[in-house]
Amino acid sequence: SGALWLWLGHTIEALVLSRDTTSLAAALFAVVLLLAAQDVAVDIWALELLPARSRPYAPVCQTVGMGAGNLIAHPLLLLLSSSRLRDPPVLTLPRFLWLLGPIHAALALAAALQPEPERTRPRPSLRRTLESLRAVAATPTTRRIGAACLLQR
Repeated sequence: SGALWLWLGHTIEALVLSRDTTSLAAALFAVVLLLAAQDVAVDIWALELLPARSRPYAPVCQTVGMGAGNLIAHPLLLLLSSSRLRDPPVLTLPRFLWLLGPIHAALALAAALQPEPERTRPRPSLRRTLESLRAVAATPTTRRIGAACLLQR
């Protein structure tokens, strides 16, 4: 993912200026896909690291952390990229993506090097997990939600 940020930092302006919407959409789709996979992995990792008595608080902590991150990051990025305060701005989109690449790669490496947490319960098999997924997908509520998402414009 760090390499994707670096590549985007190098090519984002050219993609936008060339109006190559297909390549831009593909690049941004890759970003969203990687970030979604990372989000799921972090959620699972948090549940594995937390003791059983603290697991009910995991969604609250993640929601508060995400809200605080958005509250701090968005205004800060707008401030640093504003040409009203400084011309040229301190932070441009390509420069931001170039900074994000090594940071993202370093954090992913640090997470990968963390020791495996002790398991208090056995990990379910892939077959059992898929059976559970199939049972959830077969419920009427899940089918209604799926149909609503597919029919929505």
